Amino acid sequence: MSSRYKISPIVMLGVPTLEPRPLSWEWMDRYNNLQFPLGASVSRLRIHGQDVATARNAIVQAALDANAEYVLMLGDDNLAPANLFSLLHRHREMMVTGVYWQKCYPTHPYLWDGLLKGFYEDWKVGEYFPVDFAGCDALLVNTEVFRAIAPPWFSREWTFEPGNQVTPLLTEDFYFYTKARAAGFRLFVDTEVQLDHQDRTTGIRFGLERG
Repeated sequence: MSSRYKISPIVMLGVPTLEPRPLSWEWMDRYNNLQFPLGASVSRLRIHGQDVATARNAIVQAALDANAEYVLMLGDDNLAPANLFSLLHRHREMMVTGVYWQKCYPTHPYLWDGLLKGFYEDWKVGEYFPVDFAGCDALLVNTEVFRAIAPPWFSREWTFEPGNQVTPLLTEDFYFYTKARAAGFRLFVDTEVQLDHQDRTTGIRFGLERG
């Protein structure tokens, strides 16, 4: 039986965190309350003060060294439901994400269906479908994906076309999804899985808005 259907998975829960930004007590409560299936083995790893791409690569390498079946990436300012892993794992996909939102008004989901076409908002809560790009801060990945593509898995130093200049638009998550897509893997989103994106300076949460 494939490891992606293992009843008692080994999970690496990875959080890149840029210090000296403080972690909110609310975030810590949510983080500590995350639940995993009975029998699961879970390692929790926070990478402090490193570039986000470097931190994500370190998390993946630690997961591979531990022979984990899954990496669950969580942002250090995303307030996750306690059953985040189970909600994503139930789909048995190689890559599946929940939904979190920009910290601005009006807010938009970190979902893109197509390159540079704007945020993907043509959906209703509860729908499940493939997208091309998303953030990586509510993401569950089967480690078979990382084993199938060459490191670095995440990078901010890249371009879509040779000769182009590196820009801030080319984030480490777009790099990963581009490589994974080229290797034949698709990203899915479960819009039932909603996370609030917290501004720790003001305490304001950005998430799914009424209407």
